[in-house]
Amino acid sequence: MSAVRAIGTAAAILVLASCAQTGSSGREGVITSDVQTVVADAARACVARLSDGQSLNTLVARGFRSSRNEYGIRVPNPNTVGSSSISVRERENTCQVRVSPAMFNETSILFDVAEDALLGAGYREEIVQINGALGRKVFVRGSARIEPRIRTGSGRAELILSRRD
Repeated sequence: MSAVRAIGTAAAILVLASCAQTGSSGREGVITSDVQTVVADAARACVARLSDGQSLNTLVARGFRSSRNEYGIRVPNPNTVGSSSISVRERENTCQVRVSPAMFNETSILFDVAEDALLGAGYREEIVQINGALGRKVFVRGSARIEPRIRTGSGRAELILSRRD
């Protein structure tokens, strides 16, 4: 009987792990392909802003609304209650793309989107060694260096692109 219980427990763990990766019904997570497309537009605008000084106002042509110091858009999302919210804000030498809602296990999607935007803008990837075992990705074009970071919390994720010269 205990062997049956152990197999049942193991099966339940596998089902839960599967749900965490793909959503509770086998679909993609809360960062859907539609949300990824909008985040990619935002990331490309941020890279253009940090690299060439282009205005973030180009996001308005992609459906974003401008308000005070940020641009925002809501994207219908069948995997959430309501819609997903994406906002873009610039501060000094950084540009931030906030996605809500987002699950912690989906943050690699944001890194992939940032990497595609940076490589598409002519940056090359470098690994900066932190210590003997750890390093971090930075993207370099000429003397400009952009470092992507992710911050998560309260059901949202934020892609932060920082320019360092």
